[in-house]
Amino acid sequence: NLKILKNDKNEPIAYMFYILRDNKLGVYELCYTDKSAYEQMLGLIKAFSCDKISLKVPSNDLFYMSLCDKRMAVTRCPFAIARITNVKTILELFADNAGEDIRLQVIDRVMEENNKTFTFSQGSVITIETDSNVAIDIGTLTQLVLGYLSVDEASSLNLIKGDATRLKSLFKKQTTYINMLN
Repeated sequence: NLKILKNDKNEPIAYMFYILRDNKLGVYELCYTDKSAYEQMLGLIKAFSCDKISLKVPSNDLFYMSLCDKRMAVTRCPFAIARITNVKTILELFADNAGEDIRLQVIDRVMEENNKTFTFSQGSVITIETDSNVAIDIGTLTQLVLGYLSVDEASSLNLIKGDATRLKSLFKKQTTYINMLN
């Protein structure tokens, strides 16, 4: 599930991706812009009144401390979280490797300004209005950019729509060291 909180100007100020099952809440992505948004998200999570809450937040985020009961029953597991906030800027880093005729549509359910179709021309990235020949969501793009997934892996998981082979010149799987935090 996706929950987006907006301010009185209808601008997003917080969101979370979560699953609620068997009186257990799993929050897989949590983002807030300021203290007010933080407090609203905290209230929302507390309102679920679950026996167990699992949060995936950066290691320096103390959000979980606001949820603890008297027993302080907290287990911390380090991990990293990444999100692309400006698709065009990121794609420009890969523009020199772009093959021919890539029209990449990016789908982002949180940041409307990322919902565009991009093409590559002479080492630069251009936003276009024509149909795409390959489409991915922002999460898949992030994993491809970081080298966490290969294009073939993403394609086999049905995370890429259209002609996935067009992306092979752009993204290569690499050792990411993402989960090697101390």
